[in-house]
Amino acid sequence: MARLRPANTECRDNPIMTLDLHIRHAVSADVDGIVGLHTASLRALGRSHYSGPQVEAMLRAGTLDLSLVQDGTYFVAEHDGRICGAGGWTANENMAVPGGPAVDLGATPSPLRRAFIRAVYVHPNFARQGIGRQIVKRAERAAAARGFRRIELFSTLSGAALYRELGYRVLSARDFVLPSGGSVSTLHMVKHLALPNPAND
Repeated sequence: MARLRPANTECRDNPIMTLDLHIRHAVSADVDGIVGLHTASLRALGRSHYSGPQVEAMLRAGTLDLSLVQDGTYFVAEHDGRICGAGGWTANENMAVPGGPAVDLGATPSPLRRAFIRAVYVHPNFARQGIGRQIVKRAERAAAARGFRRIELFSTLSGAALYRELGYRVLSARDFVLPSGGSVSTLHMVKHLALPNPAND
């Protein structure tokens, strides 16, 4: 269980206070809380790179693919029973608008066996405290344990710095057209995974 320093505004009077973070598999009972987290995160943190209308269009498109929860490949990070971060991975070749439901990329199918990081969000009150990093690493370990050595993602512009720090490199830039109109710019990124270390799970 990790101990982190919160950025939560509720803790301003004690800025050095640490918190216990528990990362576990998401279950169906978490769905409403996860969607609420996604909404708060995208509205607060996404606007550093996207307009208000773009953010709202992304939210209308949907931010959670329920199959990730059903497949047991989506995780939540909790503090005091409150979901403060979430994210996961999939082996499904149909990727997504960043953080959203599966859509056809229209790309040539890859002969490579690859997994994809999906829908990583952190509540704005807990941003920049390493929660997103821990969730991505948890997803990477899970994918590596299933035999995947290549993992890809489509990052929002606001999330790209985190992925670069974690060793992802940019393959290309990609604009996604949203169902309700408009588009969002993303970065297609890739990383090669090391062999899993059972001691880290």
